[in-house]
Amino acid sequence: MTLHLASNKLREIPGFLINQSELSELDLSENHIQGEIPNWIWSFRYLSLNLSCNSLVTLEAHFTTSNVIILDLHSNQLQGEIPYTSPNAIYLDYSSNHFCCSIPADIGDFFNLDTSFLSLSNNNLRASFQHQYAREGLGVLNLRRNNLTRTISNFEFLESCGLHTLDLGENRIKGQFPKSLANYRSLQFLNLGNNQMKDAFPCLLLNISTLHVLLLRSNKFYGCIACPKTNGTWPMLQIIDLADNNLSGEIPRRSLATWLPMRANEDDSLGKAKHLKFFF
Repeated sequence: MTLHLASNKLREIPGFLINQSELSELDLSENHIQGEIPNWIWSFRYLSLNLSCNSLVTLEAHFTTSNVIILDLHSNQLQGEIPYTSPNAIYLDYSSNHFCCSIPADIGDFFNLDTSFLSLSNNNLRASFQHQYAREGLGVLNLRRNNLTRTISNFEFLESCGLHTLDLGENRIKGQFPKSLANYRSLQFLNLGNNQMKDAFPCLLLNISTLHVLLLRSNKFYGCIACPKTNGTWPMLQIIDLADNNLSGEIPRRSLATWLPMRANEDDSLGKAKHLKFFF
């Protein structure tokens, strides 16, 4: 059973839902629901739950035994530490809240291997990334607009991980470009823009042939973008943003000749079909 009550003027989660044991999809987004998320809401089997765009502040309890598979809590006023999640979750959006403190070192234990989307963007999180992240099977990881300050040299996934979207933009991350990112052979979207990284242009990314979007703007990258002793390129590249750095020299002619997806015009139906679209 599905129940959509989005875009109304509800001020609380309706109590009659407690007895709706067959409920599989519940959408209460874009209301005026305030206060606490009640613990009973996690008792449904395989629930898709959308509580986004309300004024919720806290959870009555962590939901470690929940069967929620899709959970959208974005754009509330939730605070404190990141809540433990359902062991069955495949989609988790905690973005645009007030979660703070460090990202737990064992955060990989919070999610199962089928979790494909995790967004913690636009919070107040800080962290030093740990090897435990390698236990996740994420496709999308969005940590944009937080207060991440430490280097990400230890930020590692297994080479077999299917991560295709990684967004760490608009933080305060310092240090060198993490060489471990070269092992992410499925990456299509990488954003490290608007940080404080200082390093030469990361030629090691040429090993990732799947890149469509590379955003490195507003850092302290220096030197030329010509990569010696390599004929590599990005055959799928659509967007590269290197603005507001300390780069110098010329753009290699061979790069402009091989970045074919950038050439697709509005009348090129084949070009449109090959272009990647991102929805955050």
